[in-house]
Amino acid sequence: MIIGVAAFMAVAMNAATVEVIGSYTLVNGNAYHPVISADGSKVIFSPEDYSGLNLIDFNRREVVEISKERGSGFAAQFSPDGEAVLYRCEGNIGRLRAKNVMSYDVAADKTTEIAPMNREEKSLDAYLEGNRVNVHSDYREIVVTIDGVTSRINPVEGAQSYIWVKLSPDKKRVLFVEPFKGAFVCNIDGKELKSLGKGTFPSWLGNEFVLLTLSEDNGDVITRSQVVAVEVSTGKVTEITSADSTTEEATGSIAAGKIVCSGAGGKLIVAEIKITE
Repeated sequence: MIIGVAAFMAVAMNAATVEVIGSYTLVNGNAYHPVISADGSKVIFSPEDYSGLNLIDFNRREVVEISKERGSGFAAQFSPDGEAVLYRCEGNIGRLRAKNVMSYDVAADKTTEIAPMNREEKSLDAYLEGNRVNVHSDYREIVVTIDGVTSRINPVEGAQSYIWVKLSPDKKRVLFVEPFKGAFVCNIDGKELKSLGKGTFPSWLGNEFVLLTLSEDNGDVITRSQVVAVEVSTGKVTEITSADSTTEEATGSIAAGKIVCSGAGGKLIVAEIKITE
């Protein structure tokens, strides 16, 4: 578990440096899978098994329950302006497993179903009004849709599958993990592939850095895990949490100067960062 600033390291950012100037516990238990809004003002999180979805605002520090539904915490995300949260709930169509799409209005504290139960595998970005670009995994290919035109890319030769597929904030590059070969970034057309090394739970930190989780296990449970930042252009790896920490997933907002990590016991830990030239 991260305690204090000493557990965080500095991150080199081209000619700039991200300096950790403070850290604190935001949520004290049963908080996993954090996702921060682009402006860094809010975080959504869920129980470890994704059975529910909650939101906390950095200013009010009050936890708001969005959903208790099964699966609603899996791959939930904010709208670009942070004013809505999109998520899915699990259900069935006949005997077949299905999911719907829900939108939670943060200001109004109101939830609306925007797509009924279906078996489509589209990303939640596809349901955002005015969104031009979205990506998702179709097992051994990545599906890219731009202005309604869909194409498929297979950037890693011999890939067995693509998981954790995520579009960069500027919508120019795709982040993903090939389970046997590691994490990668490529252009939206599948070209200019860059390896980031081994890691799980990838997330974008701005457009130039990626947060990854490195972990070790004994065959049954994870024994060590830490969060690192990888500079996409150079592949340089820098520790965000210490090697002996048990931090897992991480999410960051350069705009707000925050990185949020999930730690042992379901704690959410915030590192406040300052970018210096």
